[in-house]
Amino acid sequence: MGVTMRLVGLAARRPRVLMAAMPGATECRLALEAGLRRRGWAAVPSPAAADVVAACGQVPPDLAGPLAQVWSEVPEPKAYIVCADPPSVEADLDRVAGRLADPAGGPGPGWAASQPEYACSQDDGMGMGVHGGSGHGVDGDGGMEMPAGLAMADRGADRDGLKLDQLHAGLGPFLADWPAGLVLHLVMQGDIVQEATVETLGATPVGSFWNEPWRQAAAGGEVTAGMAARRLAACRLDGLGRLLAVAGWPDAAGAARWLRDELLAGLPTTDAARRFGRLERRVGRSRALQWATAGVGVIGGPDVAARYQGWLADIAEAVAALDDQTPLPGSALVRSLPVPAPGELLAALERAAVGAEIGAVRLMVAGVDVDLDEAVDPAGVGGG
Repeated sequence: MGVTMRLVGLAARRPRVLMAAMPGATECRLALEAGLRRRGWAAVPSPAAADVVAACGQVPPDLAGPLAQVWSEVPEPKAYIVCADPPSVEADLDRVAGRLADPAGGPGPGWAASQPEYACSQDDGMGMGVHGGSGHGVDGDGGMEMPAGLAMADRGADRDGLKLDQLHAGLGPFLADWPAGLVLHLVMQGDIVQEATVETLGATPVGSFWNEPWRQAAAGGEVTAGMAARRLAACRLDGLGRLLAVAGWPDAAGAARWLRDELLAGLPTTDAARRFGRLERRVGRSRALQWATAGVGVIGGPDVAARYQGWLADIAEAVAALDDQTPLPGSALVRSLPVPAPGELLAALERAAVGAEIGAVRLMVAGVDVDLDEAVDPAGVGGG
C-alpha cells in the first residue's frame, strides 16, 4: 500500500497527459497545450506513459470506441477529463490532481472498449507513434508485433517477385501530433506502404478556427489585416510545431508552440519579431531538418522541406503586418485561406503514401497540415 500511495502522490503532483484531440475543438486543444506548459505537466504520446486522458472537445459517437480503447490501456492510477470549453480548461486541470489522489481512480469515459480495430498509440522511440488497425502496431525495433495472436492479413509479391507478409495498420485517430479525426489505413510489406486509404471520424465542418477572421470579414464583421495576420502566423506556427515534433525536435517544436500561444494572446509586434527571428534562424538553417524532409511528401509540387520553408516565409510576412489597421475586405475569403478544404489533400495523401516508409508518412501528413474542420469533399477520398 505504501508503494501505491507514493505512486499516487507522484502522479497527482505532476500528471502526464495524453491529449485526445476532437474535430471542431482547436481552441480547446490550444488552451490545454498552453495550460500544460504553464504547469510544467508533460504531454505524452502513448497510453502506457500517461496518468491522464484529456479529451479536447466533446466526443463524437464514432470516436467513443477508439477513445475508450485508449483509456483501457492507461495504467492505474489514472483520470479522465473532457476539456470542452477553453475558458474552463484551467479548472478542468485543477480537478485532475484531486482525481489522481483518490486511489480508486477518477471516472473514465464510461464506454466499453468495443472497437479494437483502433488500437492504442505505441511509441517506436523516434516520436513515430502508431495506432494499429486490426490490432497491428509497430514495435520499438521497427519490427511488427501481432497482439492477441491476430493473423497476417494476406501475402503479396514485392518488387522482386517474392511473396511477403502484408500487414494492415492504421495511423490515428489519437496519434500524437496528428490531425484530429483522421485515420490513415495502410497495407504494408515490412515498413513500406503498399496501399493507403483515408477515413475521417467525427468530422464537423464548422470551419477551421484558423480561417475565422476571413469568415468574419466575409459576413460583414470588422476585421483588420493585422488581426488576420496574427491568426495566420499562429496557424503556421501550429503546423510548424507539429512537424518539428514528428521530426524528433521537441525543443524547437515547443518554441514554435509557445510563440503561437503568445501571438494569439496579443504579443506586441516588436517582441514577436524578435522571438520569431530566433526561431526562423534555428529552423530555417537546420541541415538535419532539410535532409529529413527533402523529397518527402511531394504533393502538388512542393515537398515537406519546401512547405515548411514556405511556412517560415508566411510567418515572417504576417509578423511584419501585425499592426496593420487596414480593414480586411470581405472579398479576401475568395483568395487563399490559411487552411484549405482538405478533400484534395486527403486524396493526394492516399497516393503519396504508397511506396513510402512509415516514418515518411508521418512527416508528409504533418507537412500538409490537414484540418478536417473545413468542409471535406468525400469524392476522391477513401472514407468518411
